[in-house]
Amino acid sequence: MTAGSDGEMRRRWAWVASAATALIAAAWWLRAASPAALMLATVGAVAMLVLGARLASGKRRAAIAGALVVLASVAAVPGQRALQQLRSDWPAYAARTERDGLTALQREVAQGVTKARAAARAALDMPRPPAGTMRLPEAPASGGDIGVVRYQDTLVVGWSGVMRVSPERLTAPVGAVFTPFYLVAYATEVRDGARATATVLVHAEPPADQLAAALDESVMAQSGVGKFAYASVAAAGSFELVEVDGQPLFAARAVAPTPMAAEVAVLERSRGLVGPLLALALLAMVAAAWGRGATLRIRLVALWVVLAAVAATPLNVYSNTSRIFDPAVYFARFGGPFTATLAALAATSATALLALLALQRSPGRVLSRRQAAVAVVVIAALGPLLLRDLAQGIVLPSDGASFALWAAWQGALFLAAMAIVVAGTAAGRDALAARRGLSPAVGPTLAALAAGAAPLLWRAPEGWPDWYTAVWALAILALALARRSPWFIVSCALVAGPGAVTLVWGATSRARVELARADVVRLRTPDR
Repeated sequence: MTAGSDGEMRRRWAWVASAATALIAAAWWLRAASPAALMLATVGAVAMLVLGARLASGKRRAAIAGALVVLASVAAVPGQRALQQLRSDWPAYAARTERDGLTALQREVAQGVTKARAAARAALDMPRPPAGTMRLPEAPASGGDIGVVRYQDTLVVGWSGVMRVSPERLTAPVGAVFTPFYLVAYATEVRDGARATATVLVHAEPPADQLAAALDESVMAQSGVGKFAYASVAAAGSFELVEVDGQPLFAARAVAPTPMAAEVAVLERSRGLVGPLLALALLAMVAAAWGRGATLRIRLVALWVVLAAVAATPLNVYSNTSRIFDPAVYFARFGGPFTATLAALAATSATALLALLALQRSPGRVLSRRQAAVAVVVIAALGPLLLRDLAQGIVLPSDGASFALWAAWQGALFLAAMAIVVAGTAAGRDALAARRGLSPAVGPTLAALAAGAAPLLWRAPEGWPDWYTAVWALAILALALARRSPWFIVSCALVAGPGAVTLVWGATSRARVELARADVVRLRTPDR
């Protein structure tokens, strides 16, 4: 090895070390929101950019990874500053939140009324049909539900959207209406004997807020206000008037959340920005570390960084974004943070699969023939049991599973099954050495037969007979002892795929049986 290549290798290791520091620190900030973690992530990101510029190859990918971590650190700064302010001086933070919330509400109401006016004018611009009613153009998107109705004299001749109040008496140019459940602002346009009124929903009281989209919901989410209280103009009192073009519509008062709720809201907004950037940075880091000239050790260390980030990141806080982050639909306790959600299981399995593929393609043996033979038997025997335990983490929602959730369950278990099958084939390669093995079609054939027989053998509530697991073990063993083929990845997929489908089907079938039994028990209990 030349001095130049030695220097390049040291620079690569230095870059990987800085990337590990930055990414793990950023992941830890998502969990603890620590200023020290944010500072460490920022320093590591700068080091990634500096060291990446000195690499002989892969500079662009290294720069992209470093830039993404820098962006994640910058996105975390406002949230970190807000957390420090609310922890050190809560009264001042609460007063500022209320003031900013009222300003945002005033702005959104003005924009909503402007859109309502535009919708009313558009309704009047449409030519009236000679008979019957017409469908008016949809109003521009707004934070609250918008509805439009057009009258000719006293007859309704057209409408669109959702009207939360009766529009017959809404004749003022602008105004607001209170009902027991809704606060609605409106705008009215009159032209040539025709009248068009457009309404925008400002606020909805529970339980109506579950049926309607109100404008103040987005204001509360963006400003951090706990809630808004409303009053009529005549009963404004200490409330502040909300006006449009100098015309007061109603009075409002912003109420700050509790300190704990405010902290949760700040963290949720910050995590929504930092988390996706961190995920992209991890992918870019792996792509850079696995570039031309990277050694097996560097590639494995890069994958270790991914696993460390998965363990440090509280993925469950993103459950409102997607159900793959929701422990209520998947949680396997025995794997800790690596199997706590579908996203964690998928990321862990994909990382393990990449590591095994790297080992599979490395020159030379990883294990001796005796060690490899033992590994093949252990993987074939314990692999199906491990996958069965992973499948037991599936939780069927009471309202059933959507196609997307089915796909997520199967995708995560497929990656886990692929990792186990590839591990078996890697060990089988070392066990067989240069000897000729079985046909590559034997393993997929056994897997197809086992999957096809699964519905016939399954009995509620016990599931499959004990010997059924041995069929999958034989399929993995046959694939591990198969002769080398350029289609070995396809062969692995043909074993892992049916296995994942069977496991998900069995887990959900068992869950359906348990739900049915619970329903029967409730039916037997008298309801006084």
